[in-house]
Amino acid sequence: MERHSRNTREATLEVDSTSLPSTAPVPELSTAPAPELSTAERWNPPLTSLHACFCYASPLERGLRELNVRAEWEALQAPGLDVEVRNGTSEVLHEVLLSKSRPEILHIAAHCAQPEDEDGPASVSAVVLEGSNGGLHMLSADEQLELGWWDGIQLLVFLACGSQSLVERLIQQRGLRRAVCCNAVVLDAASHVFCRAFYRALGAGQALRPSFEAGQAAIRTSKAFEGEAQKFVLLCASDGPWPLREALSLPPTLWPHWPRVEDYLGRENFTVSLANLFEHRRAVCLWGGQGSGKTALCLEFCRFFSAPGRRFSHAAFHITERQVACSSLLAVLLQQLGRGDVSDVAGGSVSSLLRAVREVDA
Repeated sequence: MERHSRNTREATLEVDSTSLPSTAPVPELSTAPAPELSTAERWNPPLTSLHACFCYASPLERGLRELNVRAEWEALQAPGLDVEVRNGTSEVLHEVLLSKSRPEILHIAAHCAQPEDEDGPASVSAVVLEGSNGGLHMLSADEQLELGWWDGIQLLVFLACGSQSLVERLIQQRGLRRAVCCNAVVLDAASHVFCRAFYRALGAGQALRPSFEAGQAAIRTSKAFEGEAQKFVLLCASDGPWPLREALSLPPTLWPHWPRVEDYLGRENFTVSLANLFEHRRAVCLWGGQGSGKTALCLEFCRFFSAPGRRFSHAAFHITERQVACSSLLAVLLQQLGRGDVSDVAGGSVSSLLRAVREVDA
């Protein structure tokens, strides 16, 4: 059984998780105390920008609400902050955590699932990630602990509903230094307001706690989010200053503006199946009667998989017959690939078009 709260980041799914024994001493964990103003950790605005990695996951799964990850990414855009965008798969997180040039800030945008048993909700969360085909990949808390060197990340920002329990384990058992998380169900819009103020202050050179308080203050000043500010939690196992690294030269991220198809429901499995075909094929023919939803499927497929880090993030186009004849388009494709007889496609017959598609797929 799945339960999903509207406009929240909570998802309840059946998962099988076991606890990992901890053999290392457990560091003391507490919410970061509010320091005296005169001793508050602070540094001058950095000469180099902070490196943040935005890892997002919103898989194609029936009944699972899609996160507005683009809006959250936009909330991270601030002077003094270079944001790298990656798709939230377990392989990508593993790569980020083990990289020599791993970011100072890791921001994870994903649903947090609460596994249930017969006695009620379990205390350990799981993270809802994506597979390479855009489908659902549940990563238990135990599996997340083993992903890599969490102690190499200066700050983890994970604002999923109830993410505090998972973050506490990362601090206690894997040496994570600092984290911003949530202790309850939180509204997506509230997290976006928090992020805009938090990252703007952090990029301007403010210390972590003043930046965190700026994010909370931004929520409190909005009457639409009464009581939401207290759901954001700052956890610190280390109060020392951040070691600034040499700035990276990151290319600008382009996030295509694909329009959403209204009332597009119940085709998640079909979309994942179509993505699976591209694991082995370079061309796929989709056909059906008029009004069967071919165009809607193509538009949603392009919108989903053209997002940064996903399969077709380099480029995705939807070209209609009003813009260019299908036979002309295939002729250009074949010419670019150096395959087939271009003149054979000019007639545009069904048989010649199918032959052209097979040439593209060869």
